[in-house]
Amino acid sequence: MTESLASTWPQKLSRPAPTVALSVIRLALREFRAALADAAAKPSPRRLHELRIAGKRLRYGLELHGGADAKGTLRRLQRFQDRLGDYLDARIAAATVRKLRAASDFDSTARAALGALVKSLAHEARTRADELPQVLASAEVIRWKTLKGKLAKGGRK
Repeated sequence: MTESLASTWPQKLSRPAPTVALSVIRLALREFRAALADAAAKPSPRRLHELRIAGKRLRYGLELHGGADAKGTLRRLQRFQDRLGDYLDARIAAATVRKLRAASDFDSTARAALGALVKSLAHEARTRADELPQVLASAEVIRWKTLKGKLAKGGRK
């Protein structure tokens, strides 16, 4: 820990826990929305993965805060992450099996089976890719002004 960071800990720890939690959530939301804007402007596997990680950070912050009134946002984030993960997983699986098939010396039956698997996984990835605009739009509704009000109502003391 650097000296400057160490010297600020007493100040941070003296703040009430709900205030600290709200600050952490607000920062996580800001990072999530920036990653969402980047991914929406130019989707790439790297940007989508970064967005998924930013969503996890936000979700964990919300879960730790314990705001009962934020359950809808938590469900939305979980569904968002699941759908984004389905797309990323399908792409990785198709690429992995494609490389395995090309790099290994399989008999014709195994090659045909792996080829069919690649085709199926690639189709799944394309289907999920077609859903990306809708998936990204589903996260646009997560905003600080609304979330702050929900957290203020239901947060732990």
